[in-house]
Amino acid sequence: MHNIYFSIPGVISAAGSGSMFLDNILSGKSGITFSDKYINNTSVPLGVVKDLNVTINDLPQRLQVEEFNTRAVFMLMPLLVNLCDKIEYLKKKYGSHRIGVSFGTTNPGMEENLDAMHYYIKTGDFSKYSIHRNSLYNPARFCSLFYNIHGPAFTISTACTSGVKSIIQGYRLIQSGLCDAVICGGSDSLNSLTVNGFNNLQILSNNYSNPFSKNRDGVNLGEASVLFLLTKEPEYSNVRVKSFASNNDAFHITKQDPESPYAVTLLEDLKKGMAGESIDYINLHATGTIPNDQVESYAVKKVFGSNTLCSGIKQLTGHTLGVAGSLEAALCVMLVNKQNTNLPPHIYDGEYDESLAKIHLVAKEDRNIYKIKNAASINFAFGGDNSAIAVGYD
Repeated sequence: MHNIYFSIPGVISAAGSGSMFLDNILSGKSGITFSDKYINNTSVPLGVVKDLNVTINDLPQRLQVEEFNTRAVFMLMPLLVNLCDKIEYLKKKYGSHRIGVSFGTTNPGMEENLDAMHYYIKTGDFSKYSIHRNSLYNPARFCSLFYNIHGPAFTISTACTSGVKSIIQGYRLIQSGLCDAVICGGSDSLNSLTVNGFNNLQILSNNYSNPFSKNRDGVNLGEASVLFLLTKEPEYSNVRVKSFASNNDAFHITKQDPESPYAVTLLEDLKKGMAGESIDYINLHATGTIPNDQVESYAVKKVFGSNTLCSGIKQLTGHTLGVAGSLEAALCVMLVNKQNTNLPPHIYDGEYDESLAKIHLVAKEDRNIYKIKNAASINFAFGGDNSAIAVGYD
């Protein structure tokens, strides 16, 4: 594999933003709160970003249009501002046409257009509606326009693997010679369609998510934005992409194959890409749904054994869907960058489902300091889509 490097990621999430994100994840502090905003007469636990004090008036004046009047864009805005100096440096070094954007999302602005439709029904005024808000390309387009860069720019939307694939495609843009740097990550905001959809599928928990417990009953949803750079030289860190894998079992539109052949193949391919190096920590998809935990525990044990340290963080952030993969890969980059660190504890009730393959979940009371050279993140999605990535330093 080519040596392609990460910058230290910027994060806004329910579990914290900036350096507080890592601190809260390592301490097991949850950002999940109960909300009755999306399901009539029902309050459910969600990972809602608090204190987001960004409005359309905070965008550059040329971008203050309804198309970008979305929570997804507002969550990206502070991260874009923080990355400005690095982007300007790379534009001078490589040229604006050599910097690409590869984002993941599932919801660029559906909730805002729903509000616009309600406003139209009430007033007859259709001006607040923008079809471009529903375009999956929306956050990537905003990013390109914000920085005035002209490389390839696109959004990947393969449900819960979108974020990992944004990194994989960013890697390929550099590997192919099309770009010298790629802005990766994305933004995904909570919305009525997704929350009600997961509820109707009966995989949305009414309690705090409890992955790998015999008492688990589903997932908590969340929202987040993530932003970082991939570069062909170690401009900002020595952490690089070590391996990645992706496949699709095409088993069912919303279910995983319980026999897990493609999940196993995914992790076998990821391991092969490590060229004999070990993975010190795995961030699990860990949705707390019955089929995910069955498939994931089986595949992890079969390929990496029972001793590899693992945990999930969706109990702290909520399942952030289109950016889950980039959020959890960002966490891995942060851990590897620290090198010697304690690990995210796996927060659940401690009653491991003995019908599942046994894997080594990091206990909340485990405050040991581990040397983390390589870390991996696994994501599974609707439609049988599977992706994983490993990051590390040499």
